Amino acid sequence: MIGSSTLNNGSAALIVSTLPVGAHSIAAIYSGDAGTATSTSPALSQTVSKASTAAYITSAGGTIVFGQSVQVSGAVNQTVTRIFTATGTLQLVDSGTPIATLPLTGSQATISLPNLAVGTHVSPSCIAAMTITPPVRRPRRR
Repeated sequence: MIGSSTLNNGSAALIVSTLPVGAHSIAAIYSGDAGTATSTSPALSQTVSKASTAAYITSAGGTIVFGQSVQVSGAVNQTVTRIFTATGTLQLVDSGTPIATLPLTGSQATISLPNLAVGTHVSPSCIAAMTITPPVRRPRRR
């Protein structure tokens, strides 16, 4: 049973937001009363689809020096109702190459990335881009 509702002038309504993803066959069952018999409605077919999402990343961006770490934060948002918390993992990729898989906590994940190579690093979601520059070499004093 997914819920129950009270009859009001021969009708009842039930709002259900907990059906899992998949196909469901739902029927209404009337339990009867002192003067009426029980009855069951024909089944209604209801399919629940996965919610659409959008993944985002942000970073300090800009230019950092080779050898510095950069903190990258990611988030997953539901694009329609925004009433859920994403679980699972968020994979970070650098120009198509996976570099980290992060567990989501409260739809968010954060990592400090050390040792990125010199050059520009772009996520396919294109929200974060950063450039790593070689360290500045200063002449030693004698």
